Amino acid sequence: MRSSKNVKDKKEYTIAFFNDFLHGTGSYQRMIWVGVDKAAKNHNLNLICFMGGNIQNPIEQYDYQRNKIYGLIDKNRFDGLVITGSVGNFIKMDKFRSFHKSFMPLPTISIGPILKGITSVIRGWPHILTKTHVKHIFKFVMGVNFCIL
Repeated sequence: MRSSKNVKDKKEYTIAFFNDFLHGTGSYQRMIWVGVDKAAKNHNLNLICFMGGNIQNPIEQYDYQRNKIYGLIDKNRFDGLVITGSVGNFIKMDKFRSFHKSFMPLPTISIGPILKGITSVIRGWPHILTKTHVKHIFKFVMGVNFCIL
């Protein structure tokens, strides 16, 4: 019988993902979600999506209620945070940067806008995450020893 002392415990990584929209097959947000979700599954990572809305959205009167979900994240439960740029469509970049920084010391990545002091991944055309983008995201979250082959 095998002793539990001989079995190495591997850390399970859990990444939070903030998104504001998933409807439709061709939406920017859905394509980002599909790419991150597929990579997470391929590498046995836990990925939890927090579906909020746009911060300070002047058009959708109930987005402020949807956005309360962003405040429920427990920084001790996650190893990293990925935020789509569309979450910050209606705020200035300095406010969006502050939003990202509010989750530190959790490693945080912006998909879309370049934010000073925040690791950012720029989307290209077509609006999908490439294998290189996903590798960068997970390397940042889990350290340089992580490798996607």
